[in-house]
Amino acid sequence: MASSPPPTLDELERRFDDRFAQLQLQRTTDMDEIRSLLRANADQGSPASTGRHGSTGARNVNQNMYATRISKVEFPRFDGKNVRDWLYKCDQFFLLDETPPTSRVRLASIHLDGLALQWHLNYMRQKFDLYPSWQQYITDVTARFGDAYEDPLS
Repeated sequence: MASSPPPTLDELERRFDDRFAQLQLQRTTDMDEIRSLLRANADQGSPASTGRHGSTGARNVNQNMYATRISKVEFPRFDGKNVRDWLYKCDQFFLLDETPPTSRVRLASIHLDGLALQWHLNYMRQKFDLYPSWQQYITDVTARFGDAYEDPLS
């Protein structure tokens, strides 16, 4: 029984490239499916899908709607400095405007500049473009931009 000659280096490289392309395609397909499942899971039971909760009740809120009730009050901008001040102003705005929790990170993200915007873009890529809760976002933005040596009572 005659054995076939060993594959050439070019043949091995071609096989490797083909297999690598297959794996990349499979990874992309798998990631798309994961994103789809995560979005479907996030949409189930979302308060935004049933409208605003609270005393106003008359205003139905869509998760992608960014119009605010208080158009004369500007949402605070953030460039990476004074994170605690910015978060305080955000919370005050959300209270005045009755912004639903599911819209808070999206609303805040369009008011970021410079280093804060670059951080946010990278942060969302790592989260597969799924928006975290406002509380999780506060934790993460504070971890990145908060001053570890700042006195919390000052």
